[in-house]
Amino acid sequence: MTYGAQQMAVQFRVLGVPALYTPPTGDSIPCRAIRATQPLRFGTIDLPVEGACFDLLRSEVAPAVGGTFTVGGATYSVDIPPIPFPVDHDPEGLRARLLCGWGTSATFRATTGNQNTLNPPTGSGWIVATAAPAGASTVSIKATLTTGQLLTGDRAVIGGEAFAITAPVSAAGNVFANVPLDRALPAPVAAGAPAAFSFACDRPLKAAVRSFEAGQLLGGIVVGDQRLIVPQVTLDVAGVPVEPSAAHSVLIGAQRWRVKTAVAARQAGVAVLWDLHVGA
Repeated sequence: MTYGAQQMAVQFRVLGVPALYTPPTGDSIPCRAIRATQPLRFGTIDLPVEGACFDLLRSEVAPAVGGTFTVGGATYSVDIPPIPFPVDHDPEGLRARLLCGWGTSATFRATTGNQNTLNPPTGSGWIVATAAPAGASTVSIKATLTTGQLLTGDRAVIGGEAFAITAPVSAAGNVFANVPLDRALPAPVAAGAPAAFSFACDRPLKAAVRSFEAGQLLGGIVVGDQRLIVPQVTLDVAGVPVEPSAAHSVLIGAQRWRVKTAVAARQAGVAVLWDLHVGA
């Protein structure tokens, strides 16, 4: 054990409190945790302290998504992998920060549509266009002002049942005609029945939402713009295949935010934290 590791172990022994990590499978692992009160700074980007954040010794425990973390009589679900400390604060890589109940739930849209795919499509108020019997493997769905495509891997919710779409379909006359489903309809659906879509390019993530200060309203920043601080690990867990850029958008509730700029803080060339400037 290095001198730095020895000193860190003493710090956790003195300042830490008993905690227990329970993985998705296997036995619980006792450890010690220090409640975080200050943000971590990666370059020029701060990782805010929100919810309940704990610093851990990486030699003791490595919490995984799907596990639980218990400290001080409270139990938290692990939905964000722990984040290693900035190298300038922890050159030996001894510590990690666990973010519990952190940030705002959002959806990263990996594409905002282009001339080739126009996916996700535009439209609202989706309904079944033509009645379909039980056992049907296709269904037609329409909405107002529908343009664009559905792609393989998108999903449709019809009659309370979710179906995967198995081939691309382009809108024509506000209708997606004969959308192919991965299984037969278990019951008939009437024309006008509500329908909904989710899209393969949409991935869940967590972000800390921050407003720009009045003095920052310049250089393309306008009133109403927001900053989203996004740990790279949340993109990794969601399976986002690209780095954020101005080609993407983020949905928070019913509001869609277009990414204007995306700045990464990197360690050893690898993105750790993103500062997204977004606008409505």
